[in-house]
Amino acid sequence: MKADPMKILFRQTINRELASLYTSSLQQEQMYLNAIGGRKVKRKLTAGLVLALVLMLLTLTAVAVELMTGTQVVEQVAVPMAQDNQQENYTYEQMTDLLRTLNENGITLDENSTRMQAFRSGRGYWERDTINEICLTVFGQKEGWTIDQKHWYGEMMVEIGVWDLNIWVIPEEGDMTREEALAFAAKAVKETYGEDVPLQTNADWTIHEVFNLVWQQETNSYPPENAEWFFSYLSNHPGKEGYDVVFSRDGTIIDVYQTPPRESASTKQPAPLYPKEAAAIEQHGKVMYFWPYSVQLDVYGYPHAVPNKIDYALALAYAEQAIADHWGPDALHSLGDYQVGLVFRSYTDPQNSGVSEWDFLFTTDPVFISDGYRIQFKGIQDEQAGGGTLFVDLCVEHANLGNG
Repeated sequence: MKADPMKILFRQTINRELASLYTSSLQQEQMYLNAIGGRKVKRKLTAGLVLALVLMLLTLTAVAVELMTGTQVVEQVAVPMAQDNQQENYTYEQMTDLLRTLNENGITLDENSTRMQAFRSGRGYWERDTINEICLTVFGQKEGWTIDQKHWYGEMMVEIGVWDLNIWVIPEEGDMTREEALAFAAKAVKETYGEDVPLQTNADWTIHEVFNLVWQQETNSYPPENAEWFFSYLSNHPGKEGYDVVFSRDGTIIDVYQTPPRESASTKQPAPLYPKEAAAIEQHGKVMYFWPYSVQLDVYGYPHAVPNKIDYALALAYAEQAIADHWGPDALHSLGDYQVGLVFRSYTDPQNSGVSEWDFLFTTDPVFISDGYRIQFKGIQDEQAGGGTLFVDLCVEHANLGNG
């Protein structure tokens, strides 16, 4: 029996276009029969129509297997979700949708992170920290990000309203390119220390790179011309020093210096907890704002102290008013059944006598701090006001403590 030319064309197309996928002869036969409508037909489809159906199949297959990247999840899901929020933290329902999208696209966040622990307890979490965690999962530790990755991250922070300005910039027309800047930095190391460092990370050296705007005190701003390059060369060999190079946007060397050998991951140990601190965490939780004042004083000593009732009532009222002024009169009511934590310090040494520091935390979640407000200010004894306390240096922010 003569071979069906349409079947030959079909199999050739399948073999060529789906080379990365395995299809048996039986599967190809069934696909062919499906395309022409079965064996018993009065009219056959043309080869061109069969080919069109195959191409349509390929398109549908490609759509079915294409996964979103981490940056796409941030841009298309996490950022729009944050922009729709009036608050700065995702709700539990939003976190559920976001984590589902991540998992469907092969991205899994650290199960031991604070945000995942909060999620498992039925809570949402801060938008900035959640997006940051996605980026750390996709790109690795932040110091190892490229200038392009850092710039993109900064743009996402601007998009969700966390940053007013993206200080992580990328080279513009007239600037050195990244490659030229790397060559410039390597030359500076060679001329200063006689060491040949590579132009990219290799088995011997790890290179960290930054190109960012620098704050100018005189103008109280980040002038565009005030951008600086920073390259850090970290030796991958134990005991060998590294190098840091800093230079301005126009190529003026600011500093070239040697850095001590970095500690290897196998020898690096977290800072140990003092026995009293460990006992306090075990008994009262890891967030010291909700420890009794006497425990804070016992663990950390001076200048931690126990506030008197009158000063506490005045300071609490000041903090509540600061929240109302900054976020609206209903901010605390909208928060719900919140708790108030405080870290209090009082100075008695001659240089700071009469100065106190108040650091309030308002949150419904004293374990993971997944919502709420943090209010910090100083109290100064005002002799002109009859020895009363004058509150100054107010700092109002969301209660995100950066736990991760």
